[in-house]
Amino acid sequence: MKLDLEIRDAIGRRLEVLAGATGRSVADLAQEALDSFVGSPKARRAILKALRSAAKEGGYSLADLGWLDGYAGQTVDELLSYEGTDKIHSILFALETAIEEKAKSAGPLQRTGVELIVQSVVALDREVNNGGYDQYFRNSSRRYAPAAVNHLVIIGCTEIADIT
Repeated sequence: MKLDLEIRDAIGRRLEVLAGATGRSVADLAQEALDSFVGSPKARRAILKALRSAAKEGGYSLADLGWLDGYAGQTVDELLSYEGTDKIHSILFALETAIEEKAKSAGPLQRTGVELIVQSVVALDREVNNGGYDQYFRNSSRRYAPAAVNHLVIIGCTEIADIT
């Protein structure tokens, strides 16, 4: 048997067979495979390094790498794997969104203590950095105010707890 298939043809055929077997589209499977391949922390760091190098030479803009574009059902471990290759606020926003979606489906009383701390501290950070404490206490984030200081102390942010 002679192997004269190009790699892309073999991959395309495999994706077509898998799509037929799973009822998913080839495009969805290809996107999932690509996301999985380049989504590992090691691959992300290598790509980020290459992009930074290219940006220094005027080749690429680093303004939007598109790594984390909101929450799309990732696990906490997957979201935390973006650490070091994405903006911390993007990761925190995705974590907060994941917790909110869980609370909507399972009920707000099903949140863990850690989830409540994440929501409380992220809400405080977001509101205060955007419009100060006045905005924090005026917006819906104020619902976390009774516990915010305690949550800040728990995570070791005692100076911010004193200010808050």
